[in-house]
Amino acid sequence: MRMTTSYPFLTMRLWELHKFPAILDEYLRLLKRRRGACDEVWFASEYGFPPLSMHRECAAQIAAAAEKARASGFVASLQISNTLGHGSSLQYLDFSGIDWQRMTGPDGTVSPYNNCPRDPEFLGYLAETTSAYAAWKPASVWMDDDLRMHNHAPVRNACFCPRCLDAFSAACGKTWLRKRLVKAINADNDLATRRAWLAFTRQSLVGVARVVAQAVRDVAPKARLGLQHSDPCCGGYNGPDFEPVFRELARISGQPVGSRPGGGTYIDHTPRWIIDKAVCTGLQNSRLPACVADSRAEVENLPGAVTGKSARGTVLESTLALAYGCTGLTFTPLMFLHEETAWHERVLAEIAAWRPFWLRYLAVNRNTRPAGLEIAFSRRNAERLLKRGEPDFAWARDQAWGDIPQMTTVGLPLCWGAENAVGVLLHPFACEAFSGKELRTLLRRGVITDGATVNRLQERGLGHLLPVSVQPASDQDRLERFTDDTLNGSFAGGPPQLGSLAKYALVGRAEGVRCLSRYERIDGTAGAMAVVAAETAGGGRLVVFGNGFWDPVVTTARRAQILAASDWVSRGRLPVRVETAGPVMVIPRADRQGRLHSLMLLNCCLDRSPVLKLRLRRPAGDRFSWLRPGRHTPMVVKPVAASRSETQLDIPPLDAWGIGVLFAE
Repeated sequence: MRMTTSYPFLTMRLWELHKFPAILDEYLRLLKRRRGACDEVWFASEYGFPPLSMHRECAAQIAAAAEKARASGFVASLQISNTLGHGSSLQYLDFSGIDWQRMTGPDGTVSPYNNCPRDPEFLGYLAETTSAYAAWKPASVWMDDDLRMHNHAPVRNACFCPRCLDAFSAACGKTWLRKRLVKAINADNDLATRRAWLAFTRQSLVGVARVVAQAVRDVAPKARLGLQHSDPCCGGYNGPDFEPVFRELARISGQPVGSRPGGGTYIDHTPRWIIDKAVCTGLQNSRLPACVADSRAEVENLPGAVTGKSARGTVLESTLALAYGCTGLTFTPLMFLHEETAWHERVLAEIAAWRPFWLRYLAVNRNTRPAGLEIAFSRRNAERLLKRGEPDFAWARDQAWGDIPQMTTVGLPLCWGAENAVGVLLHPFACEAFSGKELRTLLRRGVITDGATVNRLQERGLGHLLPVSVQPASDQDRLERFTDDTLNGSFAGGPPQLGSLAKYALVGRAEGVRCLSRYERIDGTAGAMAVVAAETAGGGRLVVFGNGFWDPVVTTARRAQILAASDWVSRGRLPVRVETAGPVMVIPRADRQGRLHSLMLLNCCLDRSPVLKLRLRRPAGDRFSWLRPGRHTPMVVKPVAASRSETQLDIPPLDAWGIGVLFAE
């Protein structure tokens, strides 16, 4: 992915504002007052699928509104609100324009609200509407995230209509009926057919994108094209990425294209959801092809109410998205006309106030990427075998990484891909998709995993690849005591830890297995090994936590053990270690040589943090500065101690949900 900063930085997405000239004028005046909060506006085509006459009327209104936006100094762009359709959540809209083949699910359900991606009448309708909307020559045209093959309620996975089945049969040289195809790609575990089906449906998306791109090219040849997408689209029914669609957009437009990753977190009543979204946004960014030159995060405040997402929550979510690879931001508060203007101004004022902080951060990190432990996630995740009793399409589940994103709050730096990774986190869900050959490659590196993962690998007949095996622990083995192993540091032999209920006893299968923790009964007698560290046959390092691992609610001792284990498997190359205990998220960014340029810290709780004691590895320079949002001048930070291998620093306390960035220059 080749990123550039030549595109608008902050975008406000609009919905029906073009239909209300007086409110449009009011909002444009508001945006001019808070100019730092907005560089571009996206006008939206009509949601739903009404008759063509309604689209033409709407397009004329948008053209007039776009002229006003441009006259006010804003870049004016366009969002194509529907391609395949969003589903039953918008069933109150007008769908009377659909008189072609509708989307069909694997059980024969036909959606009243969604389109077969291969129906020529639908594609003709889409071409006509796109041409009408793009006639005013927007700066860019973005397709909304309904260009996907799953999640079109009431159809979960698509499209199994007669037209698609006939086309797939022709491509395969074999006749496929719906029920037989569903059985083949599910219960029969016919992976060759499943791969062929997923490739076929991906090409269905390419066909839709081609129609939109060509329609734009014909009337607005200079317009840049972009795709909106969300994290559940990565790795499941849609395949590992949207590369075929992006490449088609770039081919037809003749220029780099844009990406808008996102998905969920519409309110901030559960604040840590922004962490899940940020890490998953990082996955989407890590799988963008080189033809994508701009990635602007989706920051959605739905339903745009004062009691939903706060102004503070909006900018925190935005900041984490930039840390995980986005180069711009899109916002939705002005999509909805039911809230008071004073509330919109409050949100815009907060965004404008954070803008200098964001631009400084992006400038320092222009040639960097997130660093730390790689979240293992196979590009063939959708090819895992279904187990007996699993429902159809369980292989297409949205996520295969469980609660891993929340592990950042114990101080674990996480990233996607091996480029800047110093080790690997292997989740039991994710391990299902890796082949024996891929697992051997992983085990040449440093890996942290849990007993459930080892158990699943044993069930697959791959347990021989590991220096440790597992068996169910006794019901009495819930307490856990750290051994005197040096990795436990000052917590060796300390008070017993209370473990989880889902646990495994570990058994060494090779020489040199180190026991970091043992189970302990209530009467004080020792049980089986609970945490072990071992060298692997391929020259890597492995730590297995038998007594739970993916829960970020841990004691000071367990947190220290997790960080020490992570540092051990990475051979002392963990980019940062926060020595101060507490729920502090870390996002280091390093260049291709592994040199640390910045470290973002987020205090993920309602307490003010203590002074944060850091140990940095391979900083890019020996001059350090600490910058908080709203501050114009960074604070110089002098090292407490420094050696060839690391630098120790103290960072001032962070307020509740406070955030800041340490720069090494």
